Amino acid sequence: ALRSIFKGQLIHNAIL
Repeated sequence: ALRSIFKGQLIHNAIL
């Protein structure tokens, strides 16, 4: 479930 966290961080970065 590491890819899920990575993808989540990427989305968060996009929002930020």
